[in-house]
This record gives sequence, C-alpha cells and structure tokens, in this order.
Amino acid sequence: MSTLGSRPVVAEIGVVLLLCAVALVLAGPVLSELHNWGILDWDQHLFHHAVARATLLEHFEFPLWNPYNWSGVPLLANPESRVLAPTFALTLLFGEVVGLKLEIVLSLVVGMLGAFHLLRHLGAGRLGALAAAFVAILNSWYAIHMTVGHTWALNVAYLPWAFLFYLKSIEDLRYSLAASLALVLMFFGGGIYLFVMTVLLFAFYSAACLVLRQGTVARHTAALAAIAGLTVLVSAVKLLPVVELMLEHPRTTSAETGYTIEALGNALFARSQTLASAYADRPGEFLGWMHEGLYVGLLALVLFLFGVVRGPRRRAPLLLVLLLFVWTTLGSQVPISLWSGLHELPVLDNMRLTQRFGIVAVLVFAVFVGFGVEAVQIRVAGWTSSAAAGTLAAAALVLAMLTDLVLVSAPVFREAFPIEPIPVRRDAEFRQILSLPEYDARGWRRRNSNPLYSTLSGVYPAFLSNRGSTRGYEVVPIPSRAAFPRGRGYRGEVYLEGTGGRVDFRSWSPNQLVLDVKAERAGTVVVNQNHAPGWRLLRYGADGVEPGEVLARDGLLAVAVDASDIRLELVYRPKSFVIGALVTSVSLAGLAGMVVWSRRRGPAS
Repeated sequence: MSTLGSRPVVAEIGVVLLLCAVALVLAGPVLSELHNWGILDWDQHLFHHAVARATLLEHFEFPLWNPYNWSGVPLLANPESRVLAPTFALTLLFGEVVGLKLEIVLSLVVGMLGAFHLLRHLGAGRLGALAAAFVAILNSWYAIHMTVGHTWALNVAYLPWAFLFYLKSIEDLRYSLAASLALVLMFFGGGIYLFVMTVLLFAFYSAACLVLRQGTVARHTAALAAIAGLTVLVSAVKLLPVVELMLEHPRTTSAETGYTIEALGNALFARSQTLASAYADRPGEFLGWMHEGLYVGLLALVLFLFGVVRGPRRRAPLLLVLLLFVWTTLGSQVPISLWSGLHELPVLDNMRLTQRFGIVAVLVFAVFVGFGVEAVQIRVAGWTSSAAAGTLAAAALVLAMLTDLVLVSAPVFREAFPIEPIPVRRDAEFRQILSLPEYDARGWRRRNSNPLYSTLSGVYPAFLSNRGSTRGYEVVPIPSRAAFPRGRGYRGEVYLEGTGGRVDFRSWSPNQLVLDVKAERAGTVVVNQNHAPGWRLLRYGADGVEPGEVLARDGLLAVAVDASDIRLELVYRPKSFVIGALVTSVSLAGLAGMVVWSRRRGPAS
C-alpha cells in the first residue's frame, strides 16, 4: 500500500529533477561567469537590489528610501522594487550578482512546474504537460528579458500557477486565496507587467466562458471578486506606497506600439533571437535596444494546430483568450486596436510595448501544444495497436521541441553577463554626484562601444563607491533636485541657510538622518536630497524633544531651526507604509487563522 502511495511522489520528484536539469542546461551560460555584471538594464537592477540589501544588512533598516538614485527616491514604493519577494533571500545570502543569477534558474524551474500542473489540471498526460511547460517558459521571451536585465520578468514563474489556481477557484472558491497569493508574489517581485497581464488573463477567460455559455456569472464573479479583494488586502504593505507615489508622480505612455504581422511572425518562428543576430537581420524591430522575441518553432505550431483540431472541445474559451491576447500584442498596428481601448484604463495607461503581452498568448498556445502531443500519442497508439509506440512518438516530439527551444534560447543567455566587475573605491562618507558613465566589457563606455552590449546607466558602480547619482535611471518621473560637487549651487550634503553656525551629520543611513546643529539665529537646515512625503522630524532642544515639520526648500529636505535647537532626527516612514503593513499583517493573520480553523473543522465534519 505504501509503495503504491509513493508512486505519485516519486513521479513528482522525477519531474522536478528533469525540469531542474533542463533549466541548468538552458541557463548554464548565466552561471558560467558567476560574478560578471550584465548589459543594458542590468546596471539599474543590480543597483536596486544592492541598495536594498545594504539597507537591511548594514544599516538594519527596512528599505523604504533610496538616497543613491535620482537625488533620493522612495525604494519600496517603486513599482519595480523586489525587496518583498521571497526570492530576495537569494540576494541577501549570496549578493545581488550571484543571487539574481540563481533566481534566473529557479524561476525557470518554478514556471515550468506550474505550466506542467496547469496542463495536468486541464486533463493532459505527463508528456503533453511537459511539452506545454517547455513551450510556455523556454520560448525566447524569458531569455531575452533576462539578457537585457528586466528582473520583473522573473515573475513569469508565477503566471501558470496563478492561472491554475484561478481555474480551480471558479469551481472551489477556496482556491481564490492561492490565486491571489500568486498575484501578490508577482507584485512583490516587481512584476507590474506580469501582474497586469495575469489579471487581464483572468478577465478575458471569464468573459470568454460567459460568452460561450460555459459556467455561470455567479461563479466567475465570485472568483474574480474574492481574488481581487484578497490581493488588495495582502499586498497593501507595498500597494499603498506604490499608489501614493504614482498619484504624486503619474507616468503616462503612448498607445502607439505593438507587433506588425511580420514582426510577430519573426518573434515566433525566426531562429535568430540573440541581440546581435536579431539586430543584424531586422533592426527595425528593435525598440529601446531590444526586440520582443517569443520563439516557439514550427513544430510547436503544427502541434498547436493538431491540438486545436483534435483537442477537447471544452477548451474553446482558451482559444478565444489566445485570439484576444494576440490582438492585444498587435497594439496600434491594426486598423481596430484592442490595446488602444485597454490603454485608457488605470494602470494600463502607464504601460508601453504591448508586445510584452505575448508571453500570456504563448502560455495559452502551449496548452494546445500539450493537447496536440496527447492527440498524436493517441493516434499513433491506435494506428499501431501499441500504447508504447504512441508514448515513444509523443516523447520524440517533446524531445525535438525541447532541443529546438534550448538551441535557440541558450545562445541568448550567453550575451547577458560579459562585463567583469569594474573596480571602484568606496568612500567613507556619502556624497551626491552627477553620475558615472555607462560601461561595457572593456570598462567605461567609449565612443565606439556597441550600445547593444553596454549598460544604460552607471548607478551600480556609483553605489559601490558610496555615491548617489543625481542623474541615473528612474521609471517614475520624479524631479531630481540635489546639487553635486562642481555643479551649480552645491554647498555640501547638509548646510545652513539664512544663519551662521554649523550643522553636521551625527549619523547617516538611508532611512534616518541625525544632525547636530548649532544655529546663531533662526534659519533653515537643508539636506541635499529630494523632499518627499513620509519624512518625519524629531527636534532635540534645550526644552526636550518635540516633533517638527520637514519642509521642502527648492525640492530638497529642509527644517526650520533657531538657536535653541541641538539635534535633528529625520526618519523616512510614510503613513502609506505603516497603514499598509498593518493591513497586510492583520490580513495574513486572519487568513492563517481561517486555514487552521478549516483544517481542524474538516475531520470533525
């Protein structure tokens, strides 16, 4: 009895080990130069992880404020911040360079495993589920985004899991918690694109089911409402600061984007997917020094068509969802643009490059590929009157697709990390500078550097030298106000204005500034960092301690002082974070209590 019971566990372990091996083969180039830095956006994402890590491990503070970027900006509230992601533990343990590379491999495994279980839930066998897992995750989309440094794309690992639990929640509302947790993990992992794509996937699927009269309005509405409510409550610790920041500094983008039909065909079927080969073959498709690849291959297309024709008829809503996402990826390149309407909605109006939505289309495409493999297996078994022949034929197809995907995507990864660490000297005291230059494998960027293989900023080495960049890279349109040495108006990192005397840092950390001050008369202390809501002040004087007000002086942090002031303590702790942390904590405690209660109640009932 125990032997029979252990078979599913052994099979599951075998699948996990297989997926780990595949991930290591595909992403092996990433691990081959373990300590090298990356190209393009890797500079800013290594930087964001490094600042958060140092804030936690060196200053023992929660990473709320980043003084090293753009004259000082909110850190947790940045939509792309990843400090709350469970996988940030890898960065804490191994450092940002090694930790993120390990996370690249881990996300491959988690994503493939999720797609595998999604297909199993939909009724596919193991070979069909493996085929879908490979196509859904190993297509060139992930490899390209990792190569150019889009760490938000790591959250593709949660996409199939979120869809799986959403499908289950339609039948059993208890799974809405698991679906919402998958969305929260995306959001905490900086995956705004993938978060929005997944929410759109849920909405499209429910709409398709109702149009095709599969399911009831009540079931779909209940599932969507439960997932939405739980996601808001659990993610509040980050959601409220993000909303506050984006309302203060709204970001809007143009709806003029999308694949042309030719570009979509190239993305799906052209084998030249590395930056160098794709740019040489089709430079017009590059936007922001990258192309949006989705390579699946012609064999996958044939199996997809076979899965559509021979697969289960009840999968019609998925086919409609696929068409809607393909339509979305075409953006404004078609006469009637679905994206132009979607782009008018909140949050979606912040997004650009609708080609990125293609990864959801490929996930749904992969479902039909899996059913295509199943159909071939059944047909061959019927023709030969041999189940083993059917299994062998299906396995050969899966292996052929896997080989093709690895041969195309692995070379993409080889371009990601060619830069040996640039030596910098770390100064003891923090100071703002204008910026450091971009760099590439030969060092600081030169005039003849290839822009495809250079970084887009120099904020990471600036941080390593304990310098804040007043010009760098920031996705939120926040004005940069700080001055820098040899720049106009630079008077130091803290100074008195309107009075004589002195002011110095007693202690300095990202979230807390303690100043010793001795002003001759009433005046103003100015700190050379951006002002932002959320800074709090304690004023120490001859009469004791009292709260004060942090002012804005030409966009910089400022405090009014007089001769009675002795010390000032500025702490960044926005109310949105405090309230959000309380809501998240209470929500998680309540959900944990409900789970424990339901488990104890289950056997008794």
